[in-house]
Amino acid sequence: MVEGKYMKHCLIESGCPEEKIIVQHLGVNTGNIPFSPRYHSTDGKIKILVAARFVEKKGIPYALRAFANVKKSYKDIELILIGD
Repeated sequence: MVEGKYMKHCLIESGCPEEKIIVQHLGVNTGNIPFSPRYHSTDGKIKILVAARFVEKKGIPYALRAFANVKKSYKDIELILIGD
């Protein structure tokens, strides 16, 4: 089982028979999620959520640096980190 076409190709190139490979896409079909308009919170804060495993490939340090830059211009902003 692989996440996409690239990994499937890599396995085939390594000698794995194509019929043994199943592609399991990890994305979310946003067409199944109804649209709901967003409104400012009653406290006036803008809240940014980062939900990810705390591993290097998720880029948490980049998110922190980006948030620090935005915080210079917008004082009523909050960063929420959720992870392991």
